[in-house]
Amino acid sequence: MPRLLIINRGEIAKRIHSAAQSLDLDVHLVYEPGDTHHLDSDVSCHLIDNYLDQDAILELTNKHKIDFIHPGYGYLSENASFAKKVTEHKIGWVGPTHDVIDLFGDKFSTKSLAQTLGIPTLKSTNDLKDLETWQGAIMVKASMGGGGRAMQVASSLTECDAVIARVQAEANSIFKDEQIFFEPYLSSARHIEVQVLADQSGEVRIIGDRDCSIQRRFQKIIEEAPARGLSDVLRQSMHQAAYQLVKHVKLSSCATVEFLLDVNTNQFWLMEVNPRIQVEHGVTELIADIDLVGWQLKIAMGQTIDFKQSDVRVNGHAIQARVYTEDPEKDFKPTFGTCLVSDIQPFSDVYWHTSIHMGQEVSQKYDPMIMKVLAWGKDFVSAKNKLINGLENWHMAGIVTNRPWLLSALSTLKADSLPNTHWVSSYIYQPMDDKLLAYAA
Repeated sequence: MPRLLIINRGEIAKRIHSAAQSLDLDVHLVYEPGDTHHLDSDVSCHLIDNYLDQDAILELTNKHKIDFIHPGYGYLSENASFAKKVTEHKIGWVGPTHDVIDLFGDKFSTKSLAQTLGIPTLKSTNDLKDLETWQGAIMVKASMGGGGRAMQVASSLTECDAVIARVQAEANSIFKDEQIFFEPYLSSARHIEVQVLADQSGEVRIIGDRDCSIQRRFQKIIEEAPARGLSDVLRQSMHQAAYQLVKHVKLSSCATVEFLLDVNTNQFWLMEVNPRIQVEHGVTELIADIDLVGWQLKIAMGQTIDFKQSDVRVNGHAIQARVYTEDPEKDFKPTFGTCLVSDIQPFSDVYWHTSIHMGQEVSQKYDPMIMKVLAWGKDFVSAKNKLINGLENWHMAGIVTNRPWLLSALSTLKADSLPNTHWVSSYIYQPMDDKLLAYAA
C-alpha cells in the first residue's frame, strides 16, 4: 500500500486524507507541538518542530518509507526548492514539477511568458521611473508569493514610496523576497479564475471557472462557481488562454489560472497562476462532480486523465464562504481563544470543511480561517439561500468569527448584479439580528 505524507493542517489536511482513503493510501501526517488538528485514530501522526522544517520532513520520509508527499496549500506547497529535494529523494511530489512552481512563483515572469504567447496582461513594470507617465491609482505587488498578501494601492505617484516600503516589508517577512512590480489599479474589475487539470502525458482539461471577486484586504472570502454573467465567447476565450499557458509549460497536476475582468468592457488580463490546490476548489468539485484532490494524487502516481473535455459538465451552482476568527466590527482584526461550542446542523446540499472541535485552542500562530462552508443549488439563488440557512443555524462560542459579516454580505448579493473587487470596500457591513435577515432574490 503506497504511503502518503500530508505536510499541512486543518481542513485541507482532512480533505487530502479523505481523497487518499478512497485510493487506499496509507496516510501519515505531521503536526507541531500543541497543534491538535491531527486528532484522528486511523492516521499515523509524527511530531516536528514546525510545518516548514524541510530537513525533519525529509528525515520522516526516509524513516517511514513514504512514497508521496502532498503539501496542500500554503506552507511548502509553492516552494520550488523543496519540491526539487523531494523528487531528488525519489519521493513523489503531489503537484507540478519544481521548475513550473518556480516559474509561476514569480508573477512578473509569468506575465512576461503570457505576453510571448499572446495572452493579454495588464501593463506592468518593476521600474519606478515608468510610473511618471501613468495616470490613476497604482497597485504595488510582491513578485513572489500570493494569497492577496504583500499588495497595496497607492492612490498617486506621491504615495508610492510609502506604499513600496510597506509592501517590501511584508513581502520580506512572508516570502523572504522584496522584489515588487507595479500595475494600474482597476477599481471595477472581477476576479475570475479557471481551474485546470493536467497529467504527465500532456493531457489538459479545463474544469470550469469561478468568481472570487468578494474579498477583504485583497484576500478571497466568498467564492462561487461557475462565474456568472460571462458570455459563451468570453468564457471560451478565458478557458483557451488558461489551456494555452499550462500546456506550454507542461504542467502536471492541478493549477488555477487567475484573471482580472473589466466589468465595463469585458476585457480580461492574466493576473497569476497558482500551481497547487486552491482553498476554493470545493465549489468546482460540487458543480463538476470531479474529485480534484483525488486526481492530484492519481496524476502523481502516474495515472492519465480518463475523461474527455466534452465529459466535463457544469451542474447547478455552488457558493463557498470562508469562516475566519476575526472581528468585522474591528476592521477584521484576528481573534483568538478556545472553542467552547461549534454546533453544526446537517442540511441538504450544505457542506462543512473544518477541523475545529470543542476545546481546540485557536491561536495567532496559524491562519485565522477555521472553516469553509459550501452550498450547492440548482441555480445561484438556491445555492445562496442554502448557504445562508446553514450559517444562520451554526453557532460557535468562545471565539468571535466573521459569521455575522458573511450573513450580511450574502443577503446583499442579488441574482441580477455581479460583485467586483471593489464591492467589499464600498459595501458597508450592517450588523443585523438573524431573525430579521431576509433572503435576497
